[in-house]
Amino acid sequence: MEVRDNQLLLGSCAVSALAEAFGTPLYVYEEDVIRRQCRDLREAFAG
Repeated sequence: MEVRDNQLLLGSCAVSALAEAFGTPLYVYEEDVIRRQCRDLREAFAG
């Protein structure tokens, strides 16, 4: 996440726009973060 032009961004999407489009509460996940965490977990438990 980052703040640019006083807008909180998740990836390239403004969180305020996501909330307006889908309502709140809204749970949003970044695919690349989930994939990285899964890869790290697999590597940690690799034989």
